[in-house]
Amino acid sequence: MERQSPDSSSLVCCVTLECLNSQNSMCRRTNFKTVTLRLIRNEFRDIYIELQNNNMSCKYHLKGISVHKKFVSEGKASIHFSEQNIVLLIFNAPPVHLMAFLRTMLIKLSAARGESKVGPRAQLLSSKPKNLEEISPVSIKEINQVKKKVEFSSITPPGTKKRLSQGQEGHRLGKKLCLSLPLGPGLLTQEQKEVLDAALSGRNIFFTGSAGTGKSYLLRRIIGALPPDVTVATASTGVAACHIGGVTLHSFAGIGSGQASVERCIDLARRPHIQQAWRKCRHLIIDEISMVDGLFFEVRRTTFY
Repeated sequence: MERQSPDSSSLVCCVTLECLNSQNSMCRRTNFKTVTLRLIRNEFRDIYIELQNNNMSCKYHLKGISVHKKFVSEGKASIHFSEQNIVLLIFNAPPVHLMAFLRTMLIKLSAARGESKVGPRAQLLSSKPKNLEEISPVSIKEINQVKKKVEFSSITPPGTKKRLSQGQEGHRLGKKLCLSLPLGPGLLTQEQKEVLDAALSGRNIFFTGSAGTGKSYLLRRIIGALPPDVTVATASTGVAACHIGGVTLHSFAGIGSGQASVERCIDLARRPHIQQAWRKCRHLIIDEISMVDGLFFEVRRTTFY
């Protein structure tokens, strides 16, 4: 089984929590280096997002929210709780897992619009509240419900512009995510799953194969499953680097073309911003490594050891 399903109800990431005043200006900010976000429900079918780490646990009702996902490919997103005057800033999240988390959240919210809710009186008269439970995975029924809403709402008279309120923005994004992502996890062979698991566990790996065996697809899956702030995707040439959204290995190493003397390369690599990039990197990915001269790695070893 794959390490994480694309329809995930939990996410490990970094979070900044901003509290807003009545003028929507930030009045307090709290940073959390590592937080687990979970989607949970109560017995009244209300959906919450829970923030949890070793020192605290808090939850926020997913009602009247707007989601901004412009930079989700960089592992960043934000959730604005308009009724609670709170903004949840998510960053350094594995892009694939972040997209899956948002997809699950927004589809659940969209599907929940058709559910019958328990009234305030019934809630007050109910027995002692039960423990909150983690939300169930997205079902085919819920996806079909969202798709039907998309088909219905897409019928707009010519020349009419749709204007969405803040509360409707999350619903719109939920429908977009529903249609843009596959229904289930991408198909990986058993061998590919083993490579992905090895990469996520922090092991040093090398994988290769003939043309058409899915090397590029697997590489993109690995890049998308790692925290972007500490992951550097590189390649031997500029064209190959563009294909994976990275930089050339020489550019990351800070040695220019690498044709200078060893002493000059060492001086270039010792520049403060280059050293900082090396220290921050926890996962170094090199595509088309067979095209890199072995002498380049000898220079690297001499420079940093």
